[in-house]
Amino acid sequence: NSFELAFEASASDEERFRTLSGRITALHDAGFWTEIGPLVEQAVALSDRRSVGRSRHSDLELLQTEILWRSEADWRGSLDHSLACAFDAAASPGHRARAAVLAAITSSQLARYPELTRVHTEIAAIHCSELEDRARILSVVTIYHAELGSLDIAAESAERVIAIERELGSVGGLARALRFAVIPFRYRGEPERAMQLAHEALHVAERYQMFGDAAYSADVLSTLFLEREDISASREWLEHAERLATRVGAPYMRDSLTVVRAVLSLAEGDLDTAEALIGDDVARYAQMPTV
Repeated sequence: NSFELAFEASASDEERFRTLSGRITALHDAGFWTEIGPLVEQAVALSDRRSVGRSRHSDLELLQTEILWRSEADWRGSLDHSLACAFDAAASPGHRARAAVLAAITSSQLARYPELTRVHTEIAAIHCSELEDRARILSVVTIYHAELGSLDIAAESAERVIAIERELGSVGGLARALRFAVIPFRYRGEPERAMQLAHEALHVAERYQMFGDAAYSADVLSTLFLEREDISASREWLEHAERLATRVGAPYMRDSLTVVRAVLSLAEGDLDTAEALIGDDVARYAQMPTV
């Protein structure tokens, strides 16, 4: 592809690094996590050379940590690495805020609630001048309160994150903020607001061809309709999510959809299909306490 040709034609490490960064960004937006790993290793090697300086903490470091989670290679390792970055006072506030979001997500998924509480307590006290970093801190607040605190605070924080991302004009940030906000409104029993947020998240993601985010959002819509006992609509959104998931290079997306399909099969009385679908995933999901 064009990135590979540009990399081969690069005359310096700096040019190669820029080309790799562009390719990593494109794959990141598309959700191709298994393909990103080797490219990040190349970028780290280039950044370690004399011509491309790199501090001890970097975006590449956080991307490597995220890959451990997204590729399901090492969930607990991802959490431990992100916690180390979030709690390192020597790191920049922005780096700590980015690490804290990842730590909050993984600690929530692994039911590591003492770590989630500590992340929230320490990161909420950090002063960040950059609007983007404030959005990340508010994302941590949202995740913590949706899991362990006040749903009212979670919903308020989620709305503030959406407002910041709109102001920044960040497409990826807005899609994620909208999707994150579904959770507190769903938990508070406000299905119409949750549905509105999920629809907008899908619209934004599809418009900018962010297939991973789009598949997530369609999955959320399928779940919301399932909770309404609208089996037909739930199945339509599940099928839409499955089509999007074929363009995502990460197993977790397809696994999530398998769970929804199993529940739909149960709702329709198709026990054989449900049992077959569940059997494929039980052993691996046993590693995740929240599931």
